[in-house]
Amino acid sequence: MFDDNGPYVGVDLDECLNDGSLTDGAQRIVKRLDSYTEGSPSGTGLHIICRGFLTDLGNRSKDVKGLKELELYDSGRYFTFTGRHLDGTPETVENRAQEVYDLCQEVFSAPDPEPNRAPTEPNDLDNRELVEKAKQADDGGKFARLWNGDTSEHGDDHSRADQALVNKLAFWTGGDRDRIDQLFRQSGLCREKWTGRPDYRKRTIDKAMQGRTEFYDPDEATETADMGPRGDGQATDAPELESSDPWEEIRTTYASNKGEGRVQAADQLIDELNVATHRGSGRLYVWDDAEKVYADDGEESVRERLVDVLRSRFSQHEVSEILGMVKPKTYREEFGADGFVPVANGDLKVTADTVELTNPTPEHGFRNRSSAEWDPSADAPVFQTYLKQVVKTEEERKTLQEYAGYSLMYWGLPFHKALFLVGPQASGKSTFLSALQEMLGKTTQLSPQQLVDDEYGAIELEDSWANIASDIPSSLLSNVGRFKEITAGDRIHARRIYEQGYTIRPTAKHFYSANQLPEIKIDDNAFFRRVMIVAFPETVNREDRDPKLGQKLKLEIDGILRWAVEGLQRLLKNEDFTRDLTPQETRRLWDEHASSIGQFKIRCLNVTGDNGHAVPKDEVYDAYGQFCMDKGLPTESQRKLTRVLKRDPRIGQAKRKPAGADERCRCYTGVEIHAGGEDAPF
Repeated sequence: MFDDNGPYVGVDLDECLNDGSLTDGAQRIVKRLDSYTEGSPSGTGLHIICRGFLTDLGNRSKDVKGLKELELYDSGRYFTFTGRHLDGTPETVENRAQEVYDLCQEVFSAPDPEPNRAPTEPNDLDNRELVEKAKQADDGGKFARLWNGDTSEHGDDHSRADQALVNKLAFWTGGDRDRIDQLFRQSGLCREKWTGRPDYRKRTIDKAMQGRTEFYDPDEATETADMGPRGDGQATDAPELESSDPWEEIRTTYASNKGEGRVQAADQLIDELNVATHRGSGRLYVWDDAEKVYADDGEESVRERLVDVLRSRFSQHEVSEILGMVKPKTYREEFGADGFVPVANGDLKVTADTVELTNPTPEHGFRNRSSAEWDPSADAPVFQTYLKQVVKTEEERKTLQEYAGYSLMYWGLPFHKALFLVGPQASGKSTFLSALQEMLGKTTQLSPQQLVDDEYGAIELEDSWANIASDIPSSLLSNVGRFKEITAGDRIHARRIYEQGYTIRPTAKHFYSANQLPEIKIDDNAFFRRVMIVAFPETVNREDRDPKLGQKLKLEIDGILRWAVEGLQRLLKNEDFTRDLTPQETRRLWDEHASSIGQFKIRCLNVTGDNGHAVPKDEVYDAYGQFCMDKGLPTESQRKLTRVLKRDPRIGQAKRKPAGADERCRCYTGVEIHAGGEDAPF
């Protein structure tokens, strides 16, 4: 049974089958709603189940061509399931709130009365002359301030100021809606909310036109500069409503027309709370002006506001009805703005050549931001010194800087790379990742195994800047296809426990650290094309460790942000990372860090590539066995040792007579056993 608190809508198409085929009208609705559809018990109709909300305009119509009757229900009605699924429709119940809303508007609402016709004949003044005329009127000072973008007389409420200016433009343009829009776009108040939200434009103009009977008529106006908008010498904003309590008007409307009251309440909430609804999840957000982000407690905020303003008319049913109108009007496919990095003191516009700090706005639509402030003079000397100590090559340090900058690219995954930091314990890997987490906005902590094997893992990437996991397990990474899909920025299906899933496009960058990399059993290079490896080669001696290093780096997050931005600019300019190896080179490096054989090769063998250098295979295997015993690592067979070492094209095998030997024996060529063992070059 459908109930008031549920998110589901049932659509009943009566007698829509003609000789076993769908009528045109039924086909259009089935295609439009594109959700689970099955045959009804009568055998002549269809039932469609989807997620959404009904409007208060009605729910039954016999005027849809090709149907005996169209009925929609979201409460107080049973649907009997037959299980006769209609081929070609989804087998899942989809979120179709916008489509249901549009269908209700189309079928049940009365036609709009010629919205663009002006109530009076257009005057002959061009736009410049009309604006000057308005500025010279008795209330011209108010008009001029609004025209210039000043919202101070309206409590710095931009939406109220918009309404005030549109009220005046409605008078001066004779109610010409197109000209109101045209003029408003030239004013200092114009913003993305006006240009990008047709519903907001229409609602604001509708409100300005409501009840208006008098308009500027140049033939009746005198030449005095202090003439008010009505032409009677009075300085009036009639019928300006912005100074009154809009909720008082809404409560009055409720008394005579509950449906219209709900529509007005929904529109007012959208303006007051700056509402945005994520289309995929249906989750509602409201703009937090203190934090400059969209907060995810939107439905609770709406409920609290309605308790205050609806008063005796408040009920949970009213909340559901109004939310059902708010959500379809405020859908966003994505949050955030391309090219902008949300930092603590604004939105940072970053290109390959420039950095500009801009004011944060709801139009940019960020849901979290960095705790670091942009300061072009900030430095991070402790961080820079630490990095030189733990990462030995300039190429690798630049790659780290570029990837840290890449993680600021909140809006996309153009380079399709994951970064693995590898090295022994206490080599500085976790310190680097912790500093990065302090500088970034939202991060997640999922190992590659959790990401691909956990059914609910991928949803954690939604709206995350980076996925940062320390000390990932060395167990086999089996589902590399899923890993490639996620790191490529493809749209993937994800869901939370106990919730229906939806499609997300994760843009989180992936940082992993490991003492030993997971084993990968694949032959193609596609996985290794998406991987970069940076070595932290040495354990930091206990006496050289600074117990307060983490605290010191927290104090430098503004400087670390500047360092990362420089890396992002270099990445954008070069369109590649400084040390991006070929897939073959990356695989060889991965193998070296993914097993005891690889670690032995790094720490105990000096790979020269010189065929004149030869070491007996038995001697190498004995050294490998001793290394594994000393390190507590599993020992592989000599056959596997040979197979892994020969993946390096510089290493061969041949019969040779090593120095000091009496006879020829099977040897590895191109290598020497490094006498230093643990101190071998990395």
